[in-house]
Amino acid sequence: MIIKNTAEVKSLGQTPQRYAKLAFTAWDWGVTDVSAAQDLKTTVAQNFEVLKLEDEMDERIKARSQAEWNKLYAKRAVGLSANSILLLAGAGTIVFVTFNAQVVVYSVYLVSAAPEDWK
Repeated sequence: MIIKNTAEVKSLGQTPQRYAKLAFTAWDWGVTDVSAAQDLKTTVAQNFEVLKLEDEMDERIKARSQAEWNKLYAKRAVGLSANSILLLAGAGTIVFVTFNAQVVVYSVYLVSAAPEDWK
């Protein structure tokens, strides 16, 4: 057996025990203040909750059907296309206004200087 990294050595080929690592290494024994200890306790509890939510998320991702994956890819393609079109339209507008600034300024001047019955 070839060992590739230290996590593999610690877990001996099994999935790493994230909960055990957090439980046994989370406490700071240098904490002497009551409020700091309470903050640390809250932090450790939140870290356990985050680990639990990550595990649930991984299970939901693994349980996705091919139709759900296709739906996600379609959403991604539509979003990427829409963003690309908007970026190109914005860049085109900037280029158009830059090259036609004289015409735009002159037309605005003509409209603002026109008699009231022309507007």
